[in-house]
Amino acid sequence: KVVATPSPEDRWILMASCVEKFGWVPMGNFHDPIIGSNPYGVEGYKTLAFEICEQLDWQAPDKVIMPVAHCDGFYGCWKGFKELFELGLIESKPVMVAAEPYGPLKNALAKGIDYIETVASHDTVCFSVATDRTSYQGLKTLLESKGIAEVASDAEAQAMQLLTASKEGIYVEASSALALAVAKKLRCEEKIQPEEVVVVVLTSGGLKDPSSTSKLLPSVPLIEPSMMGLKEGLFEAYDFVLDRK
Repeated sequence: KVVATPSPEDRWILMASCVEKFGWVPMGNFHDPIIGSNPYGVEGYKTLAFEICEQLDWQAPDKVIMPVAHCDGFYGCWKGFKELFELGLIESKPVMVAAEPYGPLKNALAKGIDYIETVASHDTVCFSVATDRTSYQGLKTLLESKGIAEVASDAEAQAMQLLTASKEGIYVEASSALALAVAKKLRCEEKIQPEEVVVVVLTSGGLKDPSSTSKLLPSVPLIEPSMMGLKEGLFEAYDFVLDRK
């Protein structure tokens, strides 16, 4: 059953009231300022680190780049790396990199403060991570891992969204592609070196918000339902030759 409140802060107030009155178990954040979601949920994100290291033959990557909002996944993933290291299953821990549309974490690192300030916001296609204030657990992750926080624009995120779809066949939403845009930016600034192993976590599919992607694409060609119509349509719209024989 879905209801809406006038502002994000209002939903937290209402959730807190329901937790107190009805004993509900909250899955999301219900505090202002933000502290993050249910701790059991955050624990579940540790499996991201487990799977990454398993696929890398039990080696940690040099850097892990993730799109962040309230940083539940970001902190949970870092917690997983720490536990693997403490157990002696990996020999090093990665530098964690937060990809943001507004930059509350980047602001905190730049100022050298140990708390989160609210930063300026604007409309963005990266709505899944569109928070102008985040949690301390995100900053804690960056401080412990000697990490990096970087922002990217809508245009940069959407360019990577189209590139990933065309080159890899993976359609992610703009919020996920934000992490790829940050990876590109860090490489251009030589904050990522060619020999480094870098993992970019893509957190959600593009069908979550197809309307933003459709604005960047040409209309789909309408063809005659025949082999000739298909060949002509593909060639005219995409300069693609279906049968080269």
